[in-house]
Amino acid sequence: MGLLERYELMKQAETVEQPSDEETKVAEERMEILSKYAEFADNALKEEFGTDYTEEDVEKLAEMLIRRDLEISEEEEKVAELADAGKVLARSFVEELQKIAEEK
Repeated sequence: MGLLERYELMKQAETVEQPSDEETKVAEERMEILSKYAEFADNALKEEFGTDYTEEDVEKLAEMLIRRDLEISEEEEKVAELADAGKVLARSFVEELQKIAEEK
């Protein structure tokens, strides 16, 4: 599903029922993020191809950028979790070494 299709679905959903203020705020934030990705994709394609690209190309590139950033974010979270686990293990190891040293 393309960015424009998602936007149209969001607009249709807004006309069917009135969203709460919180829902409106979340939708506006999402639209702002989508707009930034679309603008970045448009600028990147314009730099690379001049005017030889379509709106569909912009949507595809923006979606790929979003997916890439989500994957990077997930990987960063995993790395942070592993780093925390490593610190816990290192502290435990140091404590055990101190206990052994005290016993001697």
